[in-house]
Amino acid sequence: MFKSKKSKKLLFIYFLLLLTGATTSLFFLKFNSFKIFPVNNLSVYELGTFHEEMDSNFTQTKFDIVNKKIVFEYTLTKEREEPFGAFYFRDEKYENNMVNISPYNTLSIYLEANKAQQIPITLRFKNDLYKNLSKDYPEISLTKIVDYKEAGVYNIPLTEFELSAWWLRYHGIEKESIDLNKVKDLRYLSIGSCIALEPGTKDTITIDNVEFFYDNDYVYLVLSIYVIFVFIVAFIHIYLTNSKKIIFVNPIDIQSNKSGGEKIMLIKNFMAENYSNPDLSFYDLQKATKLSAKEIREIFTNEMNESFKSYLKIIRIEQVKKALQETNLTISEIAYKCGYNDIPHFNRLFKSETGKSPKEFRKENLG
Repeated sequence: MFKSKKSKKLLFIYFLLLLTGATTSLFFLKFNSFKIFPVNNLSVYELGTFHEEMDSNFTQTKFDIVNKKIVFEYTLTKEREEPFGAFYFRDEKYENNMVNISPYNTLSIYLEANKAQQIPITLRFKNDLYKNLSKDYPEISLTKIVDYKEAGVYNIPLTEFELSAWWLRYHGIEKESIDLNKVKDLRYLSIGSCIALEPGTKDTITIDNVEFFYDNDYVYLVLSIYVIFVFIVAFIHIYLTNSKKIIFVNPIDIQSNKSGGEKIMLIKNFMAENYSNPDLSFYDLQKATKLSAKEIREIFTNEMNESFKSYLKIIRIEQVKKALQETNLTISEIAYKCGYNDIPHFNRLFKSETGKSPKEFRKENLG
């Protein structure tokens, strides 16, 4: 397959498309993050635990900092059908917001549990939608139940957090009436006890690396699809553009009415396969076919009515014609591919054989 200047231009165009796609994607990439834990000064937060509102026999909860990680321990009470406890982060000043989550789309948290299987994580936001709630828990509460598999980092898209059912029931509010796009100012983050454990169960949850960040996976996915698409289109386009540039080497069909057919085909096949070699010689033919010089000359003279040089010229000129008609290669490229290193000589030879310059021949035969 020949590689033309047009092919190179196409490759350059597709390279520019890839570069443009990569550059454009940079405008959509975001590297925002906000770390809640660990931080240099942990006193900026109020850390604590809570449990059911009971006078006694409630779920036992406590936490400690071990090896710079939060270890939350709880023992679920047997006095409730759905006992719970939780560890929480809150700004040191209760009325303050911890962070505006608008620049982020993901919560990342490291979890390690002994028995837990389903761990609720709750975000409570400043309530600017229902300011006149007279009851407790006025902050808007969103929860995500994490299906715990093993110790590690869990990256949770913020879109997976849903309005807490208990909060909606408590305030008698329909979830459709709340526009979550307006819920941005986070005041409180908690990690709860496993909702799948039986009352009386004791468990420990280790917490680390709590952080909001912008996950660019979607941008990377779109960019990857775009790159693959451009590569496929480029391959198909260039393949189809160059499909006619494949020159199938066929020996010139000169009929023979005499014997010696195998030797003739041996010579023709060698010439057809090696005509593009500018240094192809009679000796090369003799060495490859293992025929004597006398045999070869007799076959050329008696069977093919040509000499070695004239037959080689016929093959090359025919292949030049084919390439001029069927490819977009430059005339120089065609000449080199067909065994001519001297372009001025090639131009003179072609015109003497066809009566036209290569340029004139191409123009006439391409209509």
